[in-house]
Amino acid sequence: MIFEQIVNRWSKLPESRISIKGPDIIAPLGYGLLPDDLPLATVANLEKAVLARKRFRRALIVFGNSSHCFPGSEVVEGRLKHNLLVQYDVPLGTFLDVGPITNTVTEAEKIRDAVRAKGIEPKEIILITG
Repeated sequence: MIFEQIVNRWSKLPESRISIKGPDIIAPLGYGLLPDDLPLATVANLEKAVLARKRFRRALIVFGNSSHCFPGSEVVEGRLKHNLLVQYDVPLGTFLDVGPITNTVTEAEKIRDAVRAKGIEPKEIILITG
C-alpha cells in the first residue's frame, strides 16, 4: 500500500510539459524479472503506461525485456508484459516489444531503432520510471 502511494506520488504526468498533441511514444521502464513473474515496479509502470495511453490514444507503448536475469528471461518477460497489456484491453498494434535489452541505454537504442523501422520519428516521449 505504501509502495503504491509512493509510486503514484512520484509518477504523475507533468501536465505543463506535455504538448496538446500528446506523446508519440510511452516507454515504461522495467526492473528485471523474477523467476516466474514481473516485479511489482514493472507492473506499476505498465499500468501507468496503460493509463497514459487511454489519455493519449495515438501514442505507442514501447518496451524492452531484460536478457540478463537468466537464460531466456527476455522471452518470459516479453510474454508476461504482452499478456498483461492484453488483459488491460490494450489493442494489439498499439504496443511494441523491442526485444532483449541489458540496461536502460540498450533499451533506448532498441526503442529508437524499432520506431524508426516503423517510420515513426517521435517528437515527444513519456518515460515512465516509477
